[in-house]
Amino acid sequence: MAAQELLTGEHLILTMSLNLKEKVYGFIFGGAIGDALGLGTEFMSVAEVRRRYPAGLQSYHQIVQDAHRSQWDRGDWTNNTEVLLRLIESIIDKGDIDIHDFARVLVDWFITNPVDVVPQVRCVVSQPDYLDDPIGVALRMWEKMGHHNASNEALQRAILCGAWEKDNPEKRVADVCRITHPDTRCSCAASILAHISHSLIYEDRLLSRDEIMAIANRIDRRVAPYIEAADNPDISTLKLDDRQTLWYVRKCMACALWALRHTDNPSNALDAIVMAGGDADTNGAVAMNLVGMRDGYSALPPTLIQRLLQRERLDDIAARFYPIFEKRVNG
Repeated sequence: MAAQELLTGEHLILTMSLNLKEKVYGFIFGGAIGDALGLGTEFMSVAEVRRRYPAGLQSYHQIVQDAHRSQWDRGDWTNNTEVLLRLIESIIDKGDIDIHDFARVLVDWFITNPVDVVPQVRCVVSQPDYLDDPIGVALRMWEKMGHHNASNEALQRAILCGAWEKDNPEKRVADVCRITHPDTRCSCAASILAHISHSLIYEDRLLSRDEIMAIANRIDRRVAPYIEAADNPDISTLKLDDRQTLWYVRKCMACALWALRHTDNPSNALDAIVMAGGDADTNGAVAMNLVGMRDGYSALPPTLIQRLLQRERLDDIAARFYPIFEKRVNG
């Protein structure tokens, strides 16, 4: 059962605490279904989404198999969930977040030739000295690319980092972000989502808008307008399908904030994000990681969970990770 929410001033107080397992499984499975269903409208404009899915998109079998989407089978996730799961597996193996082991994980994933590696990540992890100094190499390549690339691929890692660190949600998030994304717009958006996940796990509440804005003003004020944009209950004001900005890290962050502020259950959040087009798989994955953490595994659409192509793998990873996470939280 999902937590009941009570709006009090600028705070959303969760009036019925979820148990920890509901939150962790909600985080893992929520992100996976957001990714897998969001693929159905990735890179589409709102007009195209409505033309392709006039009655909405509620199940994987509806996903059109055009040139882009035919690279995956219906019900599979993309690089978003894959990288997150590999980071979780690294934590299971090492017992902690290990930056150098995560760099190795990224290289191991890259050499499998995944179809959806973004140019920035491809340039960074393919460098021969990446494993020696992953953060330094990422910075070097970002500078070489003109300092302009602030995309959204590191946000799911940030949510995990915020939940993992009991005392300081920012302890690891900057490095886990900078291992591929050095831009402070990325680390700022990542820190915001890390603080949100931390508050959901340890305090059973959502951060207030003022708390979120304070983080942005401390790290990179360029993020603040996107926090303000998420105030509007109409998701269309975020312009998630704008082709020039759909990959922005700040826009993906704003989408997650919008979902937490303006939807009261995972189905409503996922439907709105999927039908908004743009980078819908990443937006869906990030937002549903947090909505799943807020509302719990039991609130997620069961059919979408059951029909994930790699459901058994997800079950296995969650079952191995949860006892480690529980011990860390309660230790």
